Amino acid sequence: MKKPFAFLAIIALVLAVILLGLLIYNLAIIPGIIGLAFGLIAFYLSKKVTT
Repeated sequence: MKKPFAFLAIIALVLAVILLGLLIYNLAIIPGIIGLAFGLIAFYLSKKVTT
């Protein structure tokens, strides 16, 4: 279950980096926050499954 969230986190963070490279700082915040949230969900699910 953590693989889809990790994949979505990577996609969102890559999009944030691309937007930062295009100097669109205001729009880069949104995928950065989304990527962070998906990453935290994936981390929580990986800890929940192993314990």
